[in-house]
Amino acid sequence: MPSFELFQPTSVAAAHEVLARHGQDAWILAGGMDSFDWLKDRIKRPKVVVDLSGVEGLRGSARARTASRSGR
Repeated sequence: MPSFELFQPTSVAAAHEVLARHGQDAWILAGGMDSFDWLKDRIKRPKVVVDLSGVEGLRGSARARTASRSGR
């Protein structure tokens, strides 16, 4: 697996700041386990990985009859 810098922001504002600073060099990790395979197999080679699992406002999902919603 290629080396990368890991960021684990705890707020939407902090996540936005990291993504704005690193732009296209960043890979967003939002719970999908297949990302690890892409990194391990060197399909993706980001300089920065931003793990959004600690951002409270982005956790969970809800489903209604007419719509679905992610986050709280």
